[in-house]
Amino acid sequence: MDTLTGIRKGRALTWLFIVAAWATGTPALALEPLDDREMASISGMGLAVGLEDIRITASPTSFLELTGTEPQSSLFRRADLRLYGMSLTGTDGSETWSGSCGSGLMNLGCPLGGSIEHLAAHDNPFVLRAFERSGLHFEGNETSRGVLELVWPSSHDPFRLAFWGELRVGADDGAGTVEGALRFLNILNNVDLSDARLSFARHTEPGRGGLGTVLDLHFATDLRLSVNQTAGSPDSLGDVPRFDGREGLYIENLRGHLPIGQLHYQSLLFEGVPEEDGNITLSLSRMPDEPEVYNHFYGRTLNDDPTGGYDRFQNFISDTWDQTHGFIRWGDWRGGDVIPGYHPDNDPQAPRADVRAEFDGTSMPDISSGTRNSLVSTNSGIFFAAREGNTFQAEVRGNFFDEGPGGTPELVPGEDLIPLDAINLGDGRVEGLLVQHLSIRTRGAAQ
Repeated sequence: MDTLTGIRKGRALTWLFIVAAWATGTPALALEPLDDREMASISGMGLAVGLEDIRITASPTSFLELTGTEPQSSLFRRADLRLYGMSLTGTDGSETWSGSCGSGLMNLGCPLGGSIEHLAAHDNPFVLRAFERSGLHFEGNETSRGVLELVWPSSHDPFRLAFWGELRVGADDGAGTVEGALRFLNILNNVDLSDARLSFARHTEPGRGGLGTVLDLHFATDLRLSVNQTAGSPDSLGDVPRFDGREGLYIENLRGHLPIGQLHYQSLLFEGVPEEDGNITLSLSRMPDEPEVYNHFYGRTLNDDPTGGYDRFQNFISDTWDQTHGFIRWGDWRGGDVIPGYHPDNDPQAPRADVRAEFDGTSMPDISSGTRNSLVSTNSGIFFAAREGNTFQAEVRGNFFDEGPGGTPELVPGEDLIPLDAINLGDGRVEGLLVQHLSIRTRGAAQ
């Protein structure tokens, strides 16, 4: 893999070190070990990093590669994946790796933008620190333990992330053609990761120690995935293709909260396998059979809950609901009576939302009202867009209602095929995401 072609540094690239200070003693000229008493006298805030006016791009032919091997079974086929030209730039898309580009739909026509003014401002930086965090032990009791955590800024300028790739399935020779390969472009814009946190601590499950990882991810973005290349685009492996500026799958205003693991009773663990054959497992540990842990994890507010642990009415007023439950939402349609500020002005950069804002503690929200997207809308939700000047041939069976931008249903008579330059699948939401257990094991192709 080639090295990065450059890191653009403008007004400031600030590295702020908050240095541990000793209450007593004279600085030594050489490194010396510290005993427990000396360690107890040290205080520190961690390492902070500010990044301003920054733009990171890689050569469009630089790549990360996952190379398959020849399978030993007819049930499998070899697959090879390359991701090229990864870049982190500003939201004002204006450049591409090859050829020209326009702003496109939702400003997702170009993969590369300018500089990010405040990815991490000097007064709101990335922080890597050792911290004391309280939580529930695997055995159900309260505990306070040391944690190494990387904390994303609580607020930052959104950015653009882009790359192109090649996925080749069934390759059995070294020919430099793209026959059988899928070439694709991926652009994420208005990416916001405010308040994301990655924590490392010793796992507390008896007999299963080791370093555990906990991820608390908040995110928001607009996304485009495209596979259509323009006429005359290079068609050999590794050559930089030119993609159409409009075609693709779009997800507007995709946002969510994914809590993976909980301090200190559930962790992501990297472990070996009993066979010791080089394979590993990545697992999210199972929930312990402890009432206090269950109450916290499921968001229960009553120990004698007759439902056995999952009273939905109570969950929405539980203090622990947002800590353990996640959500994924896309689009900006909001039915019912919503508390102002939940998602202000349908701002796609809004990184967080409180699921309880839509619940008054006594009833579920009314989702019968609200304006749905037009069938051909290209500014909200999930939709497919055709190439500029082209259309899809959509099959229609029976009559259907197309609720246009004004919210007035219009009866469209059923036809066999109708031409559409875009088709919208609507807005949606998935609430109450709860990951109880996960296990992924690597296996050789021969297995």
